[in-house]
Amino acid sequence: MEGEQRNPPFLLEKDRRFLESIRGNILTETEKLGCAEQGPSEECYIIYSNVFDKIIEYVSAYKNILTSIKQEYKAFITRIKNGQRNAFFLCGRLKPLESECTALLYYRKRNKICCLSVEESLSLESLSKHLAQLDRWLLELKKDGNGKYIPHQKKTKLEQELLHLLTIRDTAEAKREKLKLRFTSICNTSF
Repeated sequence: MEGEQRNPPFLLEKDRRFLESIRGNILTETEKLGCAEQGPSEECYIIYSNVFDKIIEYVSAYKNILTSIKQEYKAFITRIKNGQRNAFFLCGRLKPLESECTALLYYRKRNKICCLSVEESLSLESLSKHLAQLDRWLLELKKDGNGKYIPHQKKTKLEQELLHLLTIRDTAEAKREKLKLRFTSICNTSF
């Protein structure tokens, strides 16, 4: 009984038939368009607007009141549509502004190239010269590194050798302590 609509008991037969034809019209139109119980849509708005026009034409006693209600309803719907269009438009304008902001942020985070001015950093010739100089410095550092520093493999080999020598020293010290104790015990027993 919840979904079933009933007519008021004081309706005339003519009014009851009119309301039933209106309900039937609404049901057939919404089923044709596929907007039954899917929420508000442009098609449903047009269907109910046309039905409201029919009701205004049928009821002559309340024509002025119903017409003003319909005008307010249309104005309200128009404001909602304009608001949605404006929101869509503003979202479209906001996306490029967001990307500009991140681009500016990344630009500020970029480090300056040392030894170059802004004009030189924009010149391809200056950048090529600077790259060649950096390559030379890198080669010099590699040459110096080979002569000044020990390779990692050699370092581990030396560490292993050191550990081996330390264990030999520890065993020799332990032997010396034993011999020292033996000597002191022999010296004490002989006197």
